[in-house]
Amino acid sequence: TLGDGNISAFAKSPNDAFSVGITVHDGAVVSKGDGSITAIAEAGQGTGYGLGIRAKGEGAKLDVGHDDVTVKVTGGLDDGDKFIQSIGAIADSGGSLSLAGGSITADSEGAFIRGALSTGGSSMTLGTEEDSLAVKAFGNDSAAALEARDTSTIALQGNVSVEAPIALYGNGTITNFGNLTV
Repeated sequence: TLGDGNISAFAKSPNDAFSVGITVHDGAVVSKGDGSITAIAEAGQGTGYGLGIRAKGEGAKLDVGHDDVTVKVTGGLDDGDKFIQSIGAIADSGGSLSLAGGSITADSEGAFIRGALSTGGSSMTLGTEEDSLAVKAFGNDSAAALEARDTSTIALQGNVSVEAPIALYGNGTITNFGNLTV
């Protein structure tokens, strides 16, 4: 348990820059109280990658309270083996992630921008009946606020608002149990 507080990650490089707020893997269970999580990556002539929160792998579970998750990626190359990604929250490869309230903001000049992404048979819950959550994705016309892939799910609880060129995306399941504002 991380308790209440702020977490900040910053990476700057003339080449590749990777910045990650919180990530849990394969069976790890982590909870964080209220506060903020920030990941900023400033890349030069390489990959620019920013990730706010992630649960990856079977049994990985990340429960976050009322937090403002902010990811900003600047610079970098989207060429060959180099890429630019900004992802606010991701549940991947069977992981489980929940964010009770606050906000998720993903911003980049890059090619792949997601506010929240659930993939690889994972599950994500955003919001609670008692709280509100805003999900925003900016930077290009293909930025998406919410994406669920294949057998993955995103459950929206309480008051959830999304703002992005693409509000909802993917071939997975996004279920609204509250009040969704697009």
